[in-house]
Amino acid sequence: MGHAGRTDGPAGREELGTGARHELTPVTGLAALADASRLERLHGVTRLTSLGAPADEVVQRVRQELVDILDLEACRFVYGGTTGGSARLEPDGSVTVPGWIRDLERQGWPYEEIELPAVVRGRSRGRYVMTPAPGSVRPPLEARLVAVDLAVQAAAALDDAPVGAVRGR
Repeated sequence: MGHAGRTDGPAGREELGTGARHELTPVTGLAALADASRLERLHGVTRLTSLGAPADEVVQRVRQELVDILDLEACRFVYGGTTGGSARLEPDGSVTVPGWIRDLERQGWPYEEIELPAVVRGRSRGRYVMTPAPGSVRPPLEARLVAVDLAVQAAAALDDAPVGAVRGR
């Protein structure tokens, strides 16, 4: 029997809240593992940034995490603002293409390069230019949101770096 405010869930798991029971299926279990992995990656980069790692190191770590999280063929960091002529991963996880919002559910990832701006405190520090792997599936919204947060970490590291301490700027 569970404690006050809890009910015993399937397989003896106690659930908080309204007493709703949730079955952990292999599909939801895999999704939970994927979400945990993405959060662990974000936490690792956040920790790296907070410990004062060199900005170039943070930028490169974020680049590698983006490749893994979004299943990219290639990814590079470019200093400076966005071009405005490419597809762009927005802060809400949507992808815009000049003039419209791409329906990722129906159309999937664009086949062209996608820009991910690295912005902190309203200032652009650069952008990641990402090339999706051929035949890759559209990453879930959670993965795209973690990607946005990773880019913010890179921007924060660049924003805090002394002028001249970062290659390419």
